[in-house]
Amino acid sequence: MSIKKLTGFAVVTAADGKRVSYNWTELDEDGNTISKNNLASFTVMDDSITSAISTIEEFIKLRIK
Repeated sequence: MSIKKLTGFAVVTAADGKRVSYNWTELDEDGNTISKNNLASFTVMDDSITSAISTIEEFIKLRIK
C-alpha cells in the first residue's frame, strides 16, 4: 500500500475555463519515496469547485490591497 501526498497545486485561467494543475509524491508504508513530482491537471466542470476557487481568489485579492 502506498500513500500519495499532495505537494502543490495551482489554478490557471485558460481558454477552456479554470484549470487546476497539481503534483504529488508517492510514499511506501515505511515513508520511502516511490515517486515524486507526479503531475496532473483538469479543467474545472463542477460548480462547487468553481465557487471554492472564487473564494480563494477573493481572499488573495484582499491580501494584496
